[in-house]
Amino acid sequence: MASLKGIRSVAWVSVGLVTVIVFIMSILFERGRRKSASRQWRSLKEHSEHLEEMVEERTRELKDAQEQLVRSEKLAVIGQLASGVCHELRNPLGVIGNSAYYLNTKLKDADEKVIKHVNKRELKR
Repeated sequence: MASLKGIRSVAWVSVGLVTVIVFIMSILFERGRRKSASRQWRSLKEHSEHLEEMVEERTRELKDAQEQLVRSEKLAVIGQLASGVCHELRNPLGVIGNSAYYLNTKLKDADEKVIKHVNKRELKR
């Protein structure tokens, strides 16, 4: 019986040791799992921050492009306005210049004062 008691006590010690080993392994496994989850979380967080930076940069680029487009449209409108004003001024001046030239050619025998006045208008072109 003594040997049976010895075997039982060795068996209980073995079961106890196996239990302790399993317990230690489960703790180590849990730590490894937590570290892995922590690494994954950090990786996701870094990726998320990188994506936010990319979105902010793209938003800035789009705002800059929109501002440039608005400036270009304003300059185009100013150019059209200047072109219209120039056209409205040059047309009457062209008519006046052509009329002065025509009068100068037709009024060879006119009064000297008239010819001098017509020549002044033609020179101002």
